[in-house]
Amino acid sequence: DYWFKMKKRVRSGDGIELSTICRQLKLEAPDGKMRETDCANVKALFRIIQSIPSPKAGL
Repeated sequence: DYWFKMKKRVRSGDGIELSTICRQLKLEAPDGKMRETDCANVKALFRIIQSIPSPKAGL
């Protein structure tokens, strides 16, 4: 699973792992069950986006 591997691999500039800045909250799934879902605030989302490798990043 891409997200699982990315959380293990990526560290932000200050050494904090993505699994630390993302919180798991129980949210209702389409089947009606409460499932733990990774959630992040705006600051964490920007860190995640910046950590995605892209050949266009240097443009």
